[in-house]
Amino acid sequence: MSLRSAGVPATGDSAGRAVDQRPAPRKRKNFLGRQPLGLLFSAPYVIFVLAVLAYPLGYAVYISFHQFFFTAPGVQVDRPFVGLDNYITVLSDPEVQRSFANIGIFLIINVPLTVGLSLVLANALNRVTRLKTFFRVSYYVPYVTASVAVVGVWLFLFQQDGLVNAILGPLAPNPSWLTNSWLAMPTVALYVTWKQLGFFILLYLAAYRTSRTSSTNPPRWTAGTNGSSSGTSPFRECARPACW
Repeated sequence: MSLRSAGVPATGDSAGRAVDQRPAPRKRKNFLGRQPLGLLFSAPYVIFVLAVLAYPLGYAVYISFHQFFFTAPGVQVDRPFVGLDNYITVLSDPEVQRSFANIGIFLIINVPLTVGLSLVLANALNRVTRLKTFFRVSYYVPYVTASVAVVGVWLFLFQQDGLVNAILGPLAPNPSWLTNSWLAMPTVALYVTWKQLGFFILLYLAAYRTSRTSSTNPPRWTAGTNGSSSGTSPFRECARPACW
């Protein structure tokens, strides 16, 4: 028989346990979250995304599965469902296959060069002691320069009578770089790599600085520079994992 049933008041630990066993009050869940005002501020952007991106994308997917015809407003025509026929027709087109091949060539050249050169140049710029600001700005200038001006420079360099062909002389390709079916896409990939290189150098420089001055995990840099007995460089031991 318990103390409560015997009429003895609960004291000490028994009173504490009785209090702990009380069910916690149920909190009302707010449908709008903790900060309803945040939804109000984000509503214009959400409406913009739905109207400009989500709806057109969904409608494009709908069109792709139908034999769709664009007509004048108010004109009704039959748009039968064709399933995957449109996709089969497009993917069997040699021009589309060639475009996918060009994308592959671009990615194979652009991605490794961008990542590799950015890491190497960021590591080099991080070690520079003289003219540090000049070199960093020099690499970043192409990224902030208007694309029209940069394209004009590359056309001057790689056109038929451009500077590169003048230097190469008889070794210059014919047709030239930008009109050659084998060299046009690699040239474009090199241009994009050079154009965006400054941005990624800036990111990796920030990662170097963060990994070097971070107070949350400082031993990682010092272990690679001073405490490592394997002879590996700080770039391999510290900077590269921090940047990735």
